[in-house]
Amino acid sequence: MIEHVRPGAVISSSFFNELIDTINELETRLGNVETGAGGASGTVIDHFEPATQVEVGQVLTMFGSFDFPPTANAVTVDGVPVPSFRPLSNNLQLLFIVPAIGTVPGGGKNVKITVQNSKGSAEKSYRVLPAVSSTVPPPSIVSVVDAQNSTGILRTNRAARITGTNFGATPAENIIRIRLQVGQTTVTYPKAGQPALIIDTSQTNTTQIVVTIPVIDEIGIGSTSPASVEVGVGSALPATQAVTIMRVP
Repeated sequence: MIEHVRPGAVISSSFFNELIDTINELETRLGNVETGAGGASGTVIDHFEPATQVEVGQVLTMFGSFDFPPTANAVTVDGVPVPSFRPLSNNLQLLFIVPAIGTVPGGGKNVKITVQNSKGSAEKSYRVLPAVSSTVPPPSIVSVVDAQNSTGILRTNRAARITGTNFGATPAENIIRIRLQVGQTTVTYPKAGQPALIIDTSQTNTTQIVVTIPVIDEIGIGSTSPASVEVGVGSALPATQAVTIMRVP
């Protein structure tokens, strides 16, 4: 919902862009009603994360109703096909890297994101920002295992070992996130206001990170859940690996 502006307040460019995006989306919906487009389609784009805009070359999550496996969905951004999908993609969410779409002005560009599959097709307006250059190479993940027993099931309050390449030159440069899907929402740890995940600095270098898996409130004790571990360094594209997490007492 767009907030009202107080008398005398300065209207920012982000507010004006949000207003334009909302108008464009309403025009698209009205056009679909008038033409009947999408009326019989089972494919629905509900919302995005980040909610309103993201840079070219970064990860965008699209929530809705899609085909499974993810490769059964043809997604385009401003007419440019998305070549592959990231871990955690399923019939309710598709994660992908926003492809290069040509020249994007400094203030961003409104584009159409479309999806087509066996259920039909859908489209939604979204704002894309210029790509952000990185001074470091993107990290990559080879494996993520429990640091104690070397299995693929990670346990809460236990250490996990992430191996790969191009991790931070110092442990503090690594940005570790854990994501899992709850309904049509992606929950990210650490949550807002929580401290960064604890990294064992004595066992962490540019090819290995040892980090403690936090308590995941959304997982019941003794239960497991699919999730993803993400490693970011600076503004480089984060690396992601699908994992299974068990909540232990």
